[in-house]
Amino acid sequence: MINVTGKYAQGLPDLHAIDDSGHFISIERAFTGLGFSISLFQVSLEGATDISNINSLLKTNINDIKPVQKKLLLDLRRLDVLLDNIEGLTLGPKLSDGQPSLILVSDNNFQSIQRTQFLAFRLKTESSLQRLLRRLNLRQN
Repeated sequence: MINVTGKYAQGLPDLHAIDDSGHFISIERAFTGLGFSISLFQVSLEGATDISNINSLLKTNINDIKPVQKKLLLDLRRLDVLLDNIEGLTLGPKLSDGQPSLILVSDNNFQSIQRTQFLAFRLKTESSLQRLLRRLNLRQN
C-alpha cells in the first residue's frame, strides 16, 4: 500500500486552553517515517456545534454539525531544529514584554535514539479591547 499523505501515524497529543472563551492551542504531529511533522494550531469553539448530547455521530446528518475553527500558527518543520517526538505544551512564564511564553516538550521514551527536548516560544496575544477594536475595524471595511 502506498501512503500518499507521507504520514504513517498522526494525532493530537495535547490541547491547552488559553482563555475561558473556548480558545485553545493544539499540537498536531505525525511520524513520516523519516522524522516528525509537528504543527501548532489555534482552535476556537466559537460557532461550533455542541455535540456533547449526541449519542452517535454516525446517526447524525454531518451537514448539521459545524466544526471548530482551526488556524495554523506554526509548522515546526520551518524551524532550523531537529524535531523529536513533541507531545506536550504548556504556557510558561510571562516574558519581559508582558506576552506569555509557550513551552513544547518531548521525552526520550527511555530510548537512546530519542531525546528529551524543550522548545520555548513567545506568544503574541491581544487584549479583549484590542480584539474588539480589530473586529469593529473589520466590520467597517
